[in-house]
Amino acid sequence: MHLFLIDLFVSLDTLAPIIKTISKKNVVICNVNPINEFRSLDLYKEIKKYTKNIYNIPLRNIDKIFFLLIKILFILPKPVLKKCGWIWYKIYKEKKYSSKKIIKEFLVSHEIKSITFEESLSIKTIEKFYNAAKELNISVIKIPAGINTIKLPAIDKKYLKFCDFYLAPNKVRQIKDEKNKKKIYYFGSLRYSNYFINFLKKIYKIRKLDSNKKCVGILNKERCLEYRPLIDIKNNLINNFNIDVVQSLKPRTVYPIQVSNIFDKHLLTSEVIGNCNILLCARSSSVLFEALINNKKILFLNFINDDLKNSLLYKYETFKKVDSENNLYNLIKFKKNFNIDHNSKKKIFKRFLINFFNEKKLKTNYINFYEKF
Repeated sequence: MHLFLIDLFVSLDTLAPIIKTISKKNVVICNVNPINEFRSLDLYKEIKKYTKNIYNIPLRNIDKIFFLLIKILFILPKPVLKKCGWIWYKIYKEKKYSSKKIIKEFLVSHEIKSITFEESLSIKTIEKFYNAAKELNISVIKIPAGINTIKLPAIDKKYLKFCDFYLAPNKVRQIKDEKNKKKIYYFGSLRYSNYFINFLKKIYKIRKLDSNKKCVGILNKERCLEYRPLIDIKNNLINNFNIDVVQSLKPRTVYPIQVSNIFDKHLLTSEVIGNCNILLCARSSSVLFEALINNKKILFLNFINDDLKNSLLYKYETFKKVDSENNLYNLIKFKKNFNIDHNSKKKIFKRFLINFFNEKKLKTNYINFYEKF
């Protein structure tokens, strides 16, 4: 069996395309976050069909009592739970639970051959799984959460400490030591492929867009410098320009899904991208590749976040740069079209997405890799 570890939405979103691609007869999922409940998510409901079973992380008796008490808190109204951010942060970042011993028993009982995790999984969790796996000669595979749209430190020994293999989407990120190369496989990204984007379109609520009517999508993030300005822009577009607006909040949060604002009133990013024809963003993000694949017109709002200029995507002409709020409204309201630069898009795909134009090879890379365990 191939075991995939999920704890937050980002890990589900990152690992889902691999789970879908390799044989479902040999795939199991383990939710390693005892307070996160994925059952309400459309992606989770769908990806269950491609797995043999889904388990929760095995816990010591003392852990079971602790999390039972924590779950009792969920009877409180959501506004109260949302004010308890320190609780969710402490549990995710600092609370230690489970043990190498019972994880090892779990791996043996389910005949696990490989363990795959997404890079943001907490060290305290993956360390236990990795140490148990090493005693059982089980390979551990690390997957990046995105496509490296900003300049990141070179991949070093520390970054690869708790894995035997690292499956990279591209060669953008440098490698610090030649010895690390043996762990890295350059397969490309299933998450950002036409194959998986079309799968997402069937899952999420995507309406048919009226070509004569503009709908603006906004990618926002709470507690960041762009949050309030983008809310004001959203209100202006709706109230003063009579333009439809859909918004998503960046889904990387340690709040439980049952509590988070992100999964409460807002659309998820894939739904926003699918339901707009113009996309506004003030932060570099891998999800922009989903917008590119869907042929959306993308505006970089430099006047909100000057750090956009440090994005590895900034130089490409397909991203329209906007230097003031007035120019933004004029561009949306009065210019019927600003063309997508398809040559620029092609260059982006070639640089950032290995095998994007050869999906058969892309999928075969992953299938053959997992079959060898």
